[in-house]
Amino acid sequence: MSRALQWIAIVVVAALALLPFLPGAVDAYYFSFLFFVFLYAIMAQSWNLVAGYGGQISLGSHAFFGLGAYTTAILWSGNYLWGSLYDSHPNIYYFDPVTMLLGGIVAALAAVIIGLPLLSKLHGDY
Repeated sequence: MSRALQWIAIVVVAALALLPFLPGAVDAYYFSFLFFVFLYAIMAQSWNLVAGYGGQISLGSHAFFGLGAYTTAILWSGNYLWGSLYDSHPNIYYFDPVTMLLGGIVAALAAVIIGLPLLSKLHGDY
């Protein structure tokens, strides 16, 4: 791929990634569709890094991704943290990035809790 095509691809992907955050640019259906497109692209790249470049078969990254997604779904749908504000304004998307960040933090903490005891026992080429 030439340099010009690489830059065009970068600009198109960046524009599609930023499109849902522009007020009124897309409706809820297209927002959800673009969200899942980029979600599956991230999952495919994480699998590509481990299995493609590393040659290892590991489902650990998918387990932690699922834990973060589950945490995000519980926080977002249950409205445990922002129930009254979200119920009074059901069309706002302010809480999606916050709940996704909290889901990532929970998944990272679970990875540290599971990984530290396991990695402390390993030495050399295990």
